[in-house]
Amino acid sequence: MCPRKEQDSWSEAGGILFKGKVPMVVLQDILAVRPPQIKSLSATPQGKNMTPESEVLESCPEEDSVLSHSSLSSPSSTSSPEGPPAPPKQHSSTSPFPTSTPLRRDQERLGKQLKLRAEREEKEKLKEEAKRAKEEAKKKKEEEKELKEKERREKREKDEKEKAEKQRLKEERRKERQEALEAKLEEKRKKEEEKRLREEEKRIKAEKAEITRFFQKPKTPQAPKTLAGSCGKFAPFEIKEHMVLAPRRRTAFHPDLCSQLDQLLQQQSGEFSFLKDLKGRQPLRSGPTHVS
Repeated sequence: MCPRKEQDSWSEAGGILFKGKVPMVVLQDILAVRPPQIKSLSATPQGKNMTPESEVLESCPEEDSVLSHSSLSSPSSTSSPEGPPAPPKQHSSTSPFPTSTPLRRDQERLGKQLKLRAEREEKEKLKEEAKRAKEEAKKKKEEEKELKEKERREKREKDEKEKAEKQRLKEERRKERQEALEAKLEEKRKKEEEKRLREEEKRIKAEKAEITRFFQKPKTPQAPKTLAGSCGKFAPFEIKEHMVLAPRRRTAFHPDLCSQLDQLLQQQSGEFSFLKDLKGRQPLRSGPTHVS
């Protein structure tokens, strides 16, 4: 019996049979005949209904014997691990190549197995890639969701902070208006209280004056201190504090001023206007004249 692992190590590519990665040359002796084996094969009732797996298992020793012959004839072949070479087995058939059909079937089966394995590996690879892509898309979607949630949370916190700040400013303004209103009301109340106190004092004074009026002697009217106060609007002349008496005689005229006046009178012309001179002249000023 040939182990399953050894069967799987055989492969065919481009009409060349490989065992693992080593190419093999298959030689077959068509003259070798083993009647006992043929008889035993024909005697078995299961020979006609032999499964492909049994054919693979029976062909393994034949392949080993063929490989042993090829190892002696080809320099590129390797020695068979089965030991000394054995004569090839023959099946009861009229074909001149009795072992060609099982070998071809084994090769086809190995090719199908390799193809199925490659397809299975490709499917698994595609499945893994699809799974990986799905996981990456899911991860990316979760990251985008987390990012959107974070942005939404930050925006909500910002809006709440702005709302709280606006509420705080509004409350402060309301408190300021309330304090200003209370201060105004307090000031108004104080003014009303002061006014009430003044009126109360006036009323008390009037009551006291009304009471004390009966106990006082009537006073005689006094003459006015000034004459203008008694005479009204057309009062006679009255000397006041800032007034001084005029001198009894005028101040003596200086002779230099007299000669200067003569010169000016001679120099005058018809173009000179005395009215214009009066309008533009600054009046002379002097101190008050005191009685000498």
